[in-house]
Order: sequence, then structure tokens, then C-alpha cells
Amino acid sequence: MIILRNACFRLHESPKFLLQNKRRSDVVFVLKKIVHYNGGTAKPLPLSGEAELGTPVRSMSHGEPASGSGSGHNRLLMQGDARESSDSDTNSWLEWPEAENATIAGDSTTQQPNTRKSWIKTWRHSVKAMLDVGSHARMLKPLFAHQLRRTTVLVWLIWAVVAMGFTMFNVFLPKLLEANNSAPKTSAVTPGSHAIQVRVYRDSLIYAVSGIPGSIIGAWLVGTRLGRIYSMALSTFISGLALIAFAMAAKSSNSALTIVSSSVFGLMSTLMFAVIYAYTPEVFHPSVRGTACGMASALGRVSGIIAPLITGLLLEISTTVPLYVSVGLLWIAACCMVGLPIETRDIAS
Repeated sequence: MIILRNACFRLHESPKFLLQNKRRSDVVFVLKKIVHYNGGTAKPLPLSGEAELGTPVRSMSHGEPASGSGSGHNRLLMQGDARESSDSDTNSWLEWPEAENATIAGDSTTQQPNTRKSWIKTWRHSVKAMLDVGSHARMLKPLFAHQLRRTTVLVWLIWAVVAMGFTMFNVFLPKLLEANNSAPKTSAVTPGSHAIQVRVYRDSLIYAVSGIPGSIIGAWLVGTRLGRIYSMALSTFISGLALIAFAMAAKSSNSALTIVSSSVFGLMSTLMFAVIYAYTPEVFHPSVRGTACGMASALGRVSGIIAPLITGLLLEISTTVPLYVSVGLLWIAACCMVGLPIETRDIAS
């Protein structure tokens, strides 16, 4: 993937990120690429002239109104309605001050890395930015302001705890199903036999299919009186109950209860993740949304990596111990969800 990513195509940096780091010429370069890719045209805008197209000019800097001449800011002009200009040969265009041309031409960071030297320079710049701890700290600081501190901590905790609780059950599900189907009640078949493998695959298929309606139900449920918070809290709590039933099925060798409990867990866990994925970007302002969601996802991934290691140790004690630990983690996450201070159901993103 690394070879394909770097050798076959190049992803440009986000214009918002470049603008925040005061790399104006790079902003224009990336926007030109986007406009050209989508069939538009790009042209310089005279510093002393006004927009001749009758389209309002929006300054690229945050919160600044577009000024007439001499502002020096990059300007993006987008046609207001493509339907009203169907007779035009283009649907969008980019304009910027002519003075920016010299900056763009002389700025090596905006040129495509066609040589080994430029590649090395690009990688060096990327590594330097990655190791800039101060810059990363400044990006995280707004998330811990008084208004967002509680939301940030709870959301990140939810992602980490839910990922660990879910993975502890999901990764070892085939082993747990095999243990349930190899109970003394079914001693006519030996562990690892073809009959047990068929049952394990059957139960795994039912578990996977049962999760399909979860996202659809979640999409409907978030618009009800439950909202985002109580929808994911309720689904997380029921997921824990389903795991308790699964653990009881392991002790009683009840095949029907195993199928029902795993199916309920598959449905509720899919619903839970659907609402979590919807709520997280909604609750954060666009200026910090990328950082907040990225950190939440990273914490979830790290927890998902650690979970199998812990589960492997717990399975040496008993096959039901990881299940009860998962229940505890999911119910902790449900409590965190109820404690979230912001309901986003009626809030525009």
C-alpha cells in the first residue's frame, strides 16, 4: 500500500491545513489542481480590479470579508448555481491576485516532486511537521477549553472502551462458538470435527447477517426522542446484556441461546457503532473536528490492538471471563454516553 500510495498517485494537502499554517501559495496550488480535475478553469485576478462575473468574492482567511483591491489574500470564486449558467462552458473557476503568481512560481513547495531531490525535500518537510510537538499541542488545546473539555474526554473514552469491549468478543468469536458447540451435551462429536466446524460457520454467518439492519435502525432511531446520546447508550447497554446471555449459553450448552444472543449482540453493536460514528463529528466544531475525530479513531485502534492480547490471557482462566470483562467495558461506555453534555439531534453541523 505504501508503494502504491507514493508511486501511483499523490494526495494533496488539505487547503484548510495549509491556510492555517500560512502557506498561501500552496493553497492556491492545491485549489487549482482541484478545479482543473473537476473540469473548471483557473485564472489570475487583477489586484486593482473588481470581480467582473457578478459573483461574490469570499476571502480565504477565516472570518474576513472579501475586500476589493490590494488585500493580497487568495480568493476563491465559485459560481452560485450551475443550473443558471448551463450555457457556460465551465461550472466553476478559481481566481487569485496576480501578485500571487510570482510567489507560486518561486515557491518550490508547490511544484510536483519530479526529481529525487524534491522527493527528499518533501519527505523531510513531512517528517519535520510530524515531529513538531508544539504544533500538535496547539491543535489539541482548543479541545480542552472549558466548553469542550468534558465532551472531548468522554468521547475519546467511549471510543477506546467500546473498541476494547467489542474486540474482546468479536476477535475470538469462532473460538467461543466452538467451545459452546463442543460442550458435554454434544459429546457425540469431537472438538474440531467437521460437524462442529459447520455449526461454527453457520453461527458466524448468522451473527454477521444480523448486524446488517443495525445501521438502518440507528439512522431512524437518532431522529426520535431518544436522540443520539440515548440511542447509543441503550444499544450499548443491550449489547452487554446479550453478552451475559451468551456466557450463560456457554455454561448451559444451549445452542439456540447462543445463536439468539450473538445475533442480538451483532445487531446492537452495529447500531451502537453507527450512532457513535455519526455523533462524534457532529459534536465538534469544524475547526477542531478533524483533530478530535482523528484522536478518537486512533484511541479506538490502539484499544483494538491491545484487546486480543488481554483476551488471550483471560481465556486461559475461562472462556466466560473475557465475556464478563467485555460487559463491564460496554456498560462503562454506556455510562459515559449518558454523561455527554451535548445532544446534537437538533443542532446543525
